[in-house]
Amino acid sequence: MSETAGTIIKLLAALTSPKACVKYITVAVALLISWKYLEPVISETQISKEQLSIVLLLLGVGCGSLVGQAVSWATEFLWKQHKSKRSGA
Repeated sequence: MSETAGTIIKLLAALTSPKACVKYITVAVALLISWKYLEPVISETQISKEQLSIVLLLLGVGCGSLVGQAVSWATEFLWKQHKSKRSGA
């Protein structure tokens, strides 16, 4: 099995919960945003192309993970609020 296929299978196996799916989607969106909007800004620092790619990857994955976690927490909080109001009424 090729390395790419193995990676794809591992990612698919990790998508067992909606929370994991939200995190993967937010990481992908954050990567796209970092490549589109942050690359021109960071490339002005005159770092090498290889280091630029690593910095953008780390920024995208880190910010995407944080946003995904925040979305998961907010959704869980709102769901609990909804359930408590519904059971109390």
